[in-house]
Amino acid sequence: MTSLACRRLRTALVDLAVGELAPDEARRVEAHVATCADCRDDLAAMRGLATELRDPSLQVETAIALSVDALESADRALYEQALAVVRWVAERDGNPRLLWRARTTTAGGMYLDGEFERGRLLAAEAREIGERIDVPG
Repeated sequence: MTSLACRRLRTALVDLAVGELAPDEARRVEAHVATCADCRDDLAAMRGLATELRDPSLQVETAIALSVDALESADRALYEQALAVVRWVAERDGNPRLLWRARTTTAGGMYLDGEFERGRLLAAEAREIGERIDVPG
């Protein structure tokens, strides 16, 4: 992305990579990409990243990591939001491993909050899911 034209297309490249560009604008950007190796490489990298970010497993693990960071920095609101994302992605995807991760992570959060009964219920749900999918421990 060295030329002025390339710099002006930067946002459009991102929008094209995630499929959010209007068809006429997409054709214009694709015409430029066809003649510009730098933009073609950038678009390929952006499309790869967009694909990875749509992976529910990555979303859950990223939200769990964010919840840990929020907990360590005592940011209670961010911690709760991150756990909500974990639960939402896992429920939406329906993958038993993600559901297990969501239940175990949320159970830990409940224990930390002193909500022991809710934590025990979530831990029991996690154990049940874990037994079905043969998670060790």
